[in-house]
Amino acid sequence: MGGALAILAALLVLAAGVGPARASATGYDIAVLLYQTHPWIGNRLPEAAARRANAPAGADRWNTVPPMVAPGAGPYTIAQMMGREGGGLGTESRPYSGFIYGGVASEDDLFGALGFDTADVNLAAAGVTARLHRFAFGLEVEAEVGIGRRFGDESLWEVWAGAGLRWRDFPWNDVIATTFGLTLVGLDYTSEVPAHERRFHGNDDSRLLGFFAPEITLALPRHPEIAILLRLHHRSNVFGLFDDGSATFTTAGLRFRL
Repeated sequence: MGGALAILAALLVLAAGVGPARASATGYDIAVLLYQTHPWIGNRLPEAAARRANAPAGADRWNTVPPMVAPGAGPYTIAQMMGREGGGLGTESRPYSGFIYGGVASEDDLFGALGFDTADVNLAAAGVTARLHRFAFGLEVEAEVGIGRRFGDESLWEVWAGAGLRWRDFPWNDVIATTFGLTLVGLDYTSEVPAHERRFHGNDDSRLLGFFAPEITLALPRHPEIAILLRLHHRSNVFGLFDDGSATFTTAGLRFRL
């Protein structure tokens, strides 16, 4: 046991480097040590230690670690794997985006909206999405808030808030930068009971319903800051959790970085 502790201590000293202004061993150093001494990449340890040791005072030492090359690890740094790096993975570093879209209501249920059996009710909407966490393998957790105005056969306001997931890692992103987002859990409130929902979906008194919104964005790889947005905007009783009622709008618009 004593011999193993001595070896570990020696490796920690090596990971921290030697000489003036050297950083002490931290939980991060230990994590680097464990990864960098993997049998397939042990030869990277001296390089990692040197880069950390010679980093300027106050530098972000999370960005001084060479990429991992262990089988199955992927071309990510430890910072990226743990969600500590602001940019990386070919996506934007800013966590906020805005969206605007418009569309028409369906007379059918959620997926019947793809058949474009439409009603004379339209929606214009806008909102903001915030990225809450990014995983290294292309998945993000996000939250959104939005406001919309229905017009046509009815005139009312609609607001919603929700949380969901976004997937970015598509093999054709170097041709068309693509994301798939899914707002899974949310609430939607209207300023009055929508007449459209009364007619087609039996909503007699529910202003508050659940919110669900799958979407796809498409952008040019050179200009990922603005993308075409295709979305199904859906108010739902969530399988009876709320009173009867639902509405689905087939929409198109833009998503852009803030």
